[in-house]
Amino acid sequence: MDVLHLIPTTAKPSFFELIAMDALRKGIYPALQYCMLVLTQHYPDIVGSTIKYTDEIYFILHGLLQNHYLRAEGASFAESFYGLKRSLISKDGDSSVGMSRYQRWSSFLFLVVFPYVDEKAQKFRNHLQSQVNRTLHWTEKLFVKALPITRAICAGVNLLYQALYLLELIEPCSPWLHLLGLKIQRVTFADYQASQAAKEATDKLVKTKGIFRRITHAIGKGLAFSVPILLFVLSFMQWWYANDNTGKIKDVIIPPPPKPGTVSKTGVSLPSDNRICPLCRNLRENPTVLAASGFVFCYECIHKHVNDHERCPVTHARASIDMLISIHNS
Repeated sequence: MDVLHLIPTTAKPSFFELIAMDALRKGIYPALQYCMLVLTQHYPDIVGSTIKYTDEIYFILHGLLQNHYLRAEGASFAESFYGLKRSLISKDGDSSVGMSRYQRWSSFLFLVVFPYVDEKAQKFRNHLQSQVNRTLHWTEKLFVKALPITRAICAGVNLLYQALYLLELIEPCSPWLHLLGLKIQRVTFADYQASQAAKEATDKLVKTKGIFRRITHAIGKGLAFSVPILLFVLSFMQWWYANDNTGKIKDVIIPPPPKPGTVSKTGVSLPSDNRICPLCRNLRENPTVLAASGFVFCYECIHKHVNDHERCPVTHARASIDMLISIHNS
């Protein structure tokens, strides 16, 4: 933000800036998933039981992060990162007026609450589709069919707005911004100075508030500092492992075989006979290995457990249905 004098004179951001902003926004959740995965591998007894609440943890942290930026910067985290802000759609072209309280909380709903509801609805739909042993109620069948249609309509309207924005026929780049009477603009140096003054005033005001307000403000500032660093580290790691040079190194250096998964103290015990399923304690039927830990179960047993708990029953490592691999005897 110290190089605002290099920002182009036009206030309207380019379409490529909006694409980069959207990519950054979508990278926050994978960053949290990666952190949870690392913590689970190192502290399975402590973190393992919280894996199934990853969406809720993300909802709380994401809410604190976006609330901090909406209050301090008048923009979302991704918008502020690229030197953008939200301003009113004004006929006279005046962009100095910030968001109202209603627009700020409505922005919070579109940034945090609605994506969370959409994610949970999609997971619930997948859960209903996996119910092969019971007949769905007509309301559940309607939900399974209506959700993808609704999401497709929303995506189509959003794509239409982006096309109209690219052709410079409208000011807001999304229907949600248009609904709130807002548009995205570049931050000017005057905006930056006003933002710094507002931050100092907010810090002084928060000190006079209650303990809850001070804690949430401190967490928001901490996330505002740490999330960009975490996203940069993850992006660097993705680039490094995708680089052709690392492929040459892998061809030369053969890594040692992975260590067997650590049995959690609160996980199910392993039977002495390796032909027995650790869950049902019977001879395995349709043996299936869980890639997250390497242990083998009956397909029906492990499918139900992972679908309900999203973790390995033995190690408590994070797991998903995609990690189930059927073993076929030759």
